[in-house]
Amino acid sequence: MRLRVSYFNSDILHVDKQNADAVYVRGMCLYYQDNVDRAFSHFQHVLRLAPDHTKAMDIYKAREYFYYSRCSHYFSAEALHSNHINHDQSTHDCDHTVYIVEYLIPCDEKLKRAKALKQKKEEGNEAFKASRLAEAYNLYTEALRIDPHNSLTNAKLHFNRATVSSKLGRLNESVADCTAALKLDETYLKALLRRAKCHMDLNDFDEAVRDYEKAVKMDKSRAKLSLKKSKRKDYYKILGIDKNASTDDIKKAYRKRALVHHPDRHASASEVEKKEQEKKFKELGEAYGILSDSKKRARYDSGQDLEDMEGGMGCDVDPNNVFQTFFADPGAGGQFSFSSGGFPAGFTFQFG
Repeated sequence: MRLRVSYFNSDILHVDKQNADAVYVRGMCLYYQDNVDRAFSHFQHVLRLAPDHTKAMDIYKAREYFYYSRCSHYFSAEALHSNHINHDQSTHDCDHTVYIVEYLIPCDEKLKRAKALKQKKEEGNEAFKASRLAEAYNLYTEALRIDPHNSLTNAKLHFNRATVSSKLGRLNESVADCTAALKLDETYLKALLRRAKCHMDLNDFDEAVRDYEKAVKMDKSRAKLSLKKSKRKDYYKILGIDKNASTDDIKKAYRKRALVHHPDRHASASEVEKKEQEKKFKELGEAYGILSDSKKRARYDSGQDLEDMEGGMGCDVDPNNVFQTFFADPGAGGQFSFSSGGFPAGFTFQFG
């Protein structure tokens, strides 16, 4: 016959409350009864009574890992009764009870795993901070092998490894790790947002929107902004440039694409093709109008523009004015003329 910890704990309640070992045992009983919050309040009390209580200190330091790697343990009724706990001899009995708890419950092994996991995770974090990404990836991988039952910490490790993978350009791996993190903790908003961002970078927009919509339900403010950003025009993609592109890169990209998509170049095309080229030309003007202006670009990158309007800034930009201003600048390529002459104020453009 086996009894739950609660049976044993009912006896410990009568032990002298000022005896540090007794309080420690009571905390252990509460812990293995899955009453973790009360257990750690007891360990705190132990440290107030006896600041040098090594076992309580070790467990309390590892509290983050204990919270999520706990399981219910059982005591042998025969083993408990054979020790004949005597409440009148509290010191002797508490020493004996500590022996029972520590040998019937594999606490030392659990503590070793908790310490090893904590150390490996911290090593991974240090490598990441130092931009040693490959090393950080390997350390997080090693940490994930230490305690498969530690749900919370493993969720964080999967997320950390996903972050490393995304920086290494391994977006599919990042998505997989975010998914693993969410299986362990379905409320992990950071993992959901990271996965959504990876879907965006992989041009898997439907999946990205689905993740952002889930995130909105968790965090109405931050996720709602991310959802709006996922649905608005990607000006960097329109210009075919990286998000870290310089001002010169933006100018070069606009010049190259504007010459390709200008409507006057497609005057003899079908109506469908004309509309498509006009649309692309207009989007190029919007993109250049925002990204070439440092203040507007900063607002676009941070999402502040979405506070003022839905879908993004620059929708009222006249693409012809942008084009005229750009090519009127001597540093942008000089003056040109189209045979059809499609610009105001005598501006002319021609292909060389």
